[in-house]
Amino acid sequence: MENSPIKTLLLYGVFGIYILIVLITSFVIVSSQ
Repeated sequence: MENSPIKTLLLYGVFGIYILIVLITSFVIVSSQ
């Protein structure tokens, strides 16, 4: 099984964007109350 740095980078990118969206959404919900 070869280690593909591009796939790893893509996975971390998608994961990071997901975390960012969750943080922004929770921040908006908290600040709108």
